[in-house]
Amino acid sequence: MDTRTNPTPKRGKRNLFCPFYSECLNMVIRKQWAHWNCAKCEERGNREGEPEIPLHVNYSIAYYELATKV
Repeated sequence: MDTRTNPTPKRGKRNLFCPFYSECLNMVIRKQWAHWNCAKCEERGNREGEPEIPLHVNYSIAYYELATKV
């Protein structure tokens, strides 16, 4: 495991886009922690793995199908 990573065994926020997320997850599984977070990790703000496309939308479009009588 990279020395910069430092998962904490408490509930909290995790950075899914961190390039070291899988290494931390492997460590957490080995140690059998029920919860963990990135609060004390130097890489908690690292967003290198974040996709360039937005993961949410700020609008909605109504879509309806109307039955027609024949």
